[in-house]
Amino acid sequence: MKPKQSMGIAVNRFFEILSVVLGSAGVSLLCVFWWGPGSPPSVEQVLALNTKTLDFGLLSIQQPGAQTLEITNRSGEPMDFRIEFDCNCTTATPPTGQIAAGQIQTVDVTFLPVATNQGNAISSASHECIVNFRTSQLVASQAVELVASLYTPVLWDSARAKLRSEALLDAPFQIDLTLASDVERIEVISSPEFLEIDEVSAPHPTFHAVSLRGTTRSGTEVGTKEGKIVLRAFPVHSVDHDAADLSVFTQTIHLSLTHTTTRPFRLSRSMLESEPGIPSRLAAIPSPHMQSAQIQSATCSDDSWELSIGDSGELVATPQVMLDDEQSDPAVYCKLKVLCVHLDSHSEIFECHITLYRKEEVTPTPRESETLN
Repeated sequence: MKPKQSMGIAVNRFFEILSVVLGSAGVSLLCVFWWGPGSPPSVEQVLALNTKTLDFGLLSIQQPGAQTLEITNRSGEPMDFRIEFDCNCTTATPPTGQIAAGQIQTVDVTFLPVATNQGNAISSASHECIVNFRTSQLVASQAVELVASLYTPVLWDSARAKLRSEALLDAPFQIDLTLASDVERIEVISSPEFLEIDEVSAPHPTFHAVSLRGTTRSGTEVGTKEGKIVLRAFPVHSVDHDAADLSVFTQTIHLSLTHTTTRPFRLSRSMLESEPGIPSRLAAIPSPHMQSAQIQSATCSDDSWELSIGDSGELVATPQVMLDDEQSDPAVYCKLKVLCVHLDSHSEIFECHITLYRKEEVTPTPRESETLN
């Protein structure tokens, strides 16, 4: 053993014995001295980063930016690392791994800007990257700041991108878009199947805004659908150097939107509870834009119920036998097909599901609440 190492070990052993002696005497040892090879290394002695800030520069919305982070293992042993971020818009490759002693690990960091497309055309973004590392002597972390300037060539109110309409009814819609100062016009590249884009207006001379106008397409599917309108923004042809820096390339924009369609009929709630031998009736009541709604067929999970269509197109359900509480389910599930006729005589068949409850069971399930519109 080398003399210097022997001295360090002896001193550490001395303070360990001193701590035990003073502790048994009721005296607290206020300070613990570390000296020699037993001392934990500092973060700087174990790990080095090539930068504390990754600057992605100017990025357009939905245009990914990439930077490189280098992690150097200064310790004399292997080091485990793990990369974490404060948002889902950033990824690292590789996110985890091990670095040999004295080696450098290169990590590719990708930042994909996400925004609500509301606010200023140029905005700043800041996120944090945490480099967690571990050796046999030290477990710690280092923070790296991620910064970028975000350029949004087209802004819109996300609330206007939530469209609603009735099934079988083509409804007009208008979505207003504000163009950045360096964009002269936009054009539609593609749109979801449930929309028909009629036109893109010319920019307003004062507000530099345009309108997307069109109609929702009718169909048999009801519920909420998500889609994207893909736009292309064309830069202003200007000799201004600052503007040219922002509009070197044509920008592609994805306008996210939702389209919710409601059923063209509603069902009465008189059928939620039934008693043996007493028929219950469920009518398909058409919405105001419908001419009629007639129940075409119905099937149930329990064949002890007799189903028929009444004179007014309602479904009549009658329990044929006295139900045994121990052997029969308290609920019966039925599937209906309803023929809906629009005011312009266009017709479609819609399917829906309902639940029949015994007289003792009166609490609707979430499934019932969703289907009884």
